[in-house]
Amino acid sequence: MNALVRYMFTVILLSQRYLAPVLLFVGLMAVLTSSDSGPLAATYGSAAGAMLVCSVWLTLALIGLDDQPHRSIVVVNAGSSLRVLLGSVGTALLWCLLLAVAGLLLPLMFGSHTLAPADLVLGTEAQLTCAFTGIAIGLVCSLLVFRGRATRWCSPRCCWP
Repeated sequence: MNALVRYMFTVILLSQRYLAPVLLFVGLMAVLTSSDSGPLAATYGSAAGAMLVCSVWLTLALIGLDDQPHRSIVVVNAGSSLRVLLGSVGTALLWCLLLAVAGLLLPLMFGSHTLAPADLVLGTEAQLTCAFTGIAIGLVCSLLVFRGRATRWCSPRCCWP
């Protein structure tokens, strides 16, 4: 399982499909928390909302990374399609954990807040809840569930006859 997660992490890293959701998350955190001196719990709430959007996007990018023949090769080498699915979920969770750490630290760097342990626990819970929810939504909306012409990324060769 570790090798599969490392493989998928490397593939999405080399394909650079992680860049847009990560830049969106960092941009939202910079805009929502710059010059902020309010309560830290409200700031972590906005970070959790950004986490939800970015985790859905990351999961969709990760699941839609391979075409069908390449995914079949990965399934054969992994042993089952369940292992590949769990590897995809593990990779998406790893990316979301990295974003959660950034979501916990960026408000402290951009704004002027006093750190309390209760706020840190609340922010961690909110971001992990939104990450798990976003991964679940991304899996349900992925190409594994909806296999049709209209659900693929639009390009002239897949959408038009």
